[in-house]
Amino acid sequence: MRKCIIIARSSTDRHDVSCKSQIAEISAEVKRRGETIFKTLEFPAVRHSDFLEDPDFRDILADAKKRDRGWDKIWFYDTSRLSRNRMKAQTTKAFFRRHGIEIDFLKIPKTGEEAIDNVIEGILETFDQLLSDFSRAGSIRGQKQNIRSGYRAGGKAPYGYQLKKHTLGYNVDKQQITKSTLEPHPQHFSIVKEYLERRTSGEARGSILRDFARRKIASPSGKSYWSNVTCNSIENNLLVYCGHLVYNRHNRMVDGKYVGGNKYRPQEEWEIHRNAHEAAITEEQAQIVRSQLEKRRYKRETIPRRYLLTSQLYCGICKGPMVGDSGFYACSHKKTRKTTCNNSKISAEFIDRKIIGFVKERLLTKVHFETIVQETKRAYREEMAKTKRDNSRFRTRLQEIDDGISRLMDLAERGNLSPEIIETRVRKLEEERKEILRILEGDRQFVAAIKYAEEQLSEKLIRQYVHRFEALLNETNIELMREFIDTFVSRIELWGRENGKKRGRLVHVHSQIPAFTGIAVASPRGVEPLLRE
Repeated sequence: MRKCIIIARSSTDRHDVSCKSQIAEISAEVKRRGETIFKTLEFPAVRHSDFLEDPDFRDILADAKKRDRGWDKIWFYDTSRLSRNRMKAQTTKAFFRRHGIEIDFLKIPKTGEEAIDNVIEGILETFDQLLSDFSRAGSIRGQKQNIRSGYRAGGKAPYGYQLKKHTLGYNVDKQQITKSTLEPHPQHFSIVKEYLERRTSGEARGSILRDFARRKIASPSGKSYWSNVTCNSIENNLLVYCGHLVYNRHNRMVDGKYVGGNKYRPQEEWEIHRNAHEAAITEEQAQIVRSQLEKRRYKRETIPRRYLLTSQLYCGICKGPMVGDSGFYACSHKKTRKTTCNNSKISAEFIDRKIIGFVKERLLTKVHFETIVQETKRAYREEMAKTKRDNSRFRTRLQEIDDGISRLMDLAERGNLSPEIIETRVRKLEEERKEILRILEGDRQFVAAIKYAEEQLSEKLIRQYVHRFEALLNETNIELMREFIDTFVSRIELWGRENGKKRGRLVHVHSQIPAFTGIAVASPRGVEPLLRE
């Protein structure tokens, strides 16, 4: 007997089907089919764009991965309850089905033919997406028209202002239709006006904020101190403080990120209604503040730190990657609390320098290269022997295919098999022959490449590699230096301080020389130097 979960979601649309109604209808169908209800979940007034990120639904996704979850089916009222975004709906359904969980929709007609049912489901999801896109487009048109008419598009008032409601009439349900404009806040308007005027005169933020703290002027959030984030918010909203309404300034957010990576759209895409409310500053004052803000942005654009051992350095305790963190390498599992790892940070500059020195002194030597050449040649011989064995087996099969085709032709001449059967069997054998010939040609090219590479493994090549990488040691280009390390080192494991010692860390370097041929051959030397910080 199937055990199922019923999930009901309703949007903020007043015409939408309530969660209680959805559960009642689905429960009746579940009982009619003889299934058992494991539990029901309600998501009232939750938009489809927020539903998949809801903590309760994320718990369902986590439970789906467990073998002892106790349920194997999920019911929705219709396809739009899951998501109006077709790609997200398909991805979510694929996730559940991959874990053996059936997804069913009450309002989708079933034909009994899986292929046809999938097509119907896909068509309904397409209409859900279309409805969502039309709804968003209609909302945008309405908000733009509000701005053109001098009304706000929505949202709370910026600091220094308050919303003033205007009743424009009544809808069909006899509910008031209201729009809002901005008017000065009786207490906060003078504060934001003072802040902007002092910024216009060239006074630094810190000086103004210290004065506000001394005078016990609360921040917009009610705290006793003002932060730079608050100041940025005010200074990035200068058009509003000049008395204008602005809409369509921010980019859309998808999965918590701004589209294109930019918070703001190009200014030519903004919808602006000028002189809509009382201004706190003039256009000339706004331009002065804007130029100061640009200077702050320019100062912040410093060269980002680059970490040489990214993707190669791992925590020796929990095996998680070590990532760059303010000039240090830190265990990512410890940072994100995935484990209770107690490995401490290490200076990026220190360990980068030590690893480069170690590679130069211990790995970048003629003796080490000669050892690697012998290991490479041994790997070549093993590959050659394996390829010859495979070729012998493939050639035997080719002969069997030729014999099989000949027998089929004989049967065709005698009329023992119908032409359709003969044609089908011959076609399959010909396809197999073509694939084997393709493999044999690839093996032939591979053997030729190995023979050529083996001829190149000489004293001269070793000298060339030593000189090439010694030159790279003096490079300041981080990408070239990373290429150098990648050539010789496949993985570095950093351990914690032993027995509470302040100095001394164990480091295990897994070395390699893949650059000769493209065939990765592990170095016979696994070394464990002790770093002294």
